[in-house]
Amino acid sequence: MKVLLPFPQNPSSQELVNQGNALGDHEAEGIKSRQHSKKWRYVSILFFVNLINYMDRFTVAGILENIKDEYDIADAKAGALQTAFVITYMIFAPLFGYLGDRHSRRLIMAIGVFIWAIFTLIGSFMPGYYSFLFCRGMVGIEERSKMLAVFFFAIPVGCGSGYMLGSEMSHLTGDWRWGLRVTPILGFAAVVMILFMLKDPNRGECEGHGNEIKTTTYFQDLKDLAANKSFVLSTFGFTCVAFCTGALSWWGPLYIISAIKSFGNPEHYPMPVNNVALVFGAITMLSGIVGVPLGSILSTKLQRKFPRADPIICGLGLVISAIFFRLWNANSEAIQILISHTFGDAGSPYFIGLISDSLKGHYADSGSYCDSFHIVSVSNSTTNTHQCQETIEYFSLQHSLLSNCVVQAIGGILFFVCAIYLLRDRRNCQRIIDGECESWMSDDKEILFIQLLAPWRVNSFQL
Repeated sequence: MKVLLPFPQNPSSQELVNQGNALGDHEAEGIKSRQHSKKWRYVSILFFVNLINYMDRFTVAGILENIKDEYDIADAKAGALQTAFVITYMIFAPLFGYLGDRHSRRLIMAIGVFIWAIFTLIGSFMPGYYSFLFCRGMVGIEERSKMLAVFFFAIPVGCGSGYMLGSEMSHLTGDWRWGLRVTPILGFAAVVMILFMLKDPNRGECEGHGNEIKTTTYFQDLKDLAANKSFVLSTFGFTCVAFCTGALSWWGPLYIISAIKSFGNPEHYPMPVNNVALVFGAITMLSGIVGVPLGSILSTKLQRKFPRADPIICGLGLVISAIFFRLWNANSEAIQILISHTFGDAGSPYFIGLISDSLKGHYADSGSYCDSFHIVSVSNSTTNTHQCQETIEYFSLQHSLLSNCVVQAIGGILFFVCAIYLLRDRRNCQRIIDGECESWMSDDKEILFIQLLAPWRVNSFQL
């Protein structure tokens, strides 16, 4: 029998081996460093895209009063500018979602950003309301082409920057249209970065499955999503969030301007009207800078001990914000009119504008608000008439925004119910990714019963 003896090591050969190992470790470290920097570059580009997206969207809100004066439109038509965007988004979202799951997300995103930039720029030259409305609607094509990642932090920063940009550009140039001509330039720069600096990652790479994810039919995708109760509930909960944030962000600056103008004499204004969008934008940015990391930290800290922490945090946030939204001076007649409108119509900015227009007519006919502030709107003076109109504008917007309290409460409840199904649906999703099953599994009634009656025992069922 032949015995293989180890080759004797000498100092020279040992040194070569050590150098080779050191070289390999150094090369591996360099590759890891390059991959890390590449990921940060990708995230930075996506952050920039999301930033200018929200800048553009809320630039219009910052100059909404100028747009209303330019096109001589009421609140309902002013709200329709944002509703047109949402409707277009709803139409194109499934299409871009389907294409994004099956084709190059980089190219789809570049096309979407390019279309958005073009129509934003064209919209700034539109002489009529309906042509401007069409261009704002086409901006919604870009929305679904974004990748969901940490760039959510860009939302509050972009919103605040949009208010500031629109207001300051309008003030500096004397023309509100210039507020819409800055973000398209940034958008074209974003298209170049997307095309030449981004690369499509493999689908499923984040979960460690590379190219193993199988493509399914669109019908099967919809069927699986509909069976995912936590997805459905969180989607409706987020819809409530979008309703409230959409209404507040769109009408917020104009509402504050109306409140200031209701003082009558400009010498009595608590702050200059031109500074409203600037201050509102700064508050929006500050709340996002504090709120986004706070929510992330709470989620991370509580996840280990409370696996259902995410939807519960969202639900509590909505319920608490609804409490702070309470209007102390809303009378019973205003609430009665408000509720009748709330359950008879739908849509956020357009919906709020429609209610506001309706309340204006009611308050103007009754004259109660002008009388309560000792303002005579009929004959005393032009100044008094103008002050009365501004007071009615202020209270009509205030009472119409009260509908957000109802929507916030509904959204909070939906997120709380979502917490019941979250762990089970997460388990099913992981099974599909791991290839253990091809479609969504049916409900496990025993586990669901335990979740409802004794959620503290859920860990023993390996959810």
